[in-house]
Amino acid sequence: MSLTRMDIADNTDEVLILGFASGAIESFDTLFRRYDVSIYGYIRRSVTDPDISADLAQTVWEKVIARTEDMAARIQDPSNEFSFKPYMFKMATNLINDHYRSPVVKYSANPRQSDGNDDVDVFTGVPSTEMSSEDLMALEELGKCVDGKMTRVSLEFKRTFDMTRDNAVSYTEASQALGVSAETIRSRVKSVLKLIKPCLEAFKNG
Repeated sequence: MSLTRMDIADNTDEVLILGFASGAIESFDTLFRRYDVSIYGYIRRSVTDPDISADLAQTVWEKVIARTEDMAARIQDPSNEFSFKPYMFKMATNLINDHYRSPVVKYSANPRQSDGNDDVDVFTGVPSTEMSSEDLMALEELGKCVDGKMTRVSLEFKRTFDMTRDNAVSYTEASQALGVSAETIRSRVKSVLKLIKPCLEAFKNG
């Protein structure tokens, strides 16, 4: 499959995979630009170390490259329904799970923990340099409130909420990535939002 530079950015993920499998490097570059930020953000919310998060995100893309031929074959198989986006997020989820299976890693429910070197707030994705000191203080209080609430949430619920936050993936795509029904995804997200609603209202009215 041959894709021109002019129309390559408008193609579906699956067409880009087919293009990359045929040797079009631009197809991979487009996929990378399309999902690099959201994949890193998803991993970063669970893995609080930014360097480890970056390594895991890089591993996702290495797996995409390694599995391109297999994905292309599945896309071209008329008896098989394959969607790249949920497949990629499932790979990221598996890498996160493998990371926390390590005996030297202890899971933390705090998605905003930082080593002090980040200049972007993980909860909002807003560069801290663009926020006033008052906003930063209010955001810190919001983070503490949410962190406290999230300690009462199971890992499955947290993973679902992180994946669907900021519309990174749709409920249907999340259901495919996590292996549960879309209704289960919707129910989990609704439960988490209800739990953290007092925090969000306090932040809004602060």
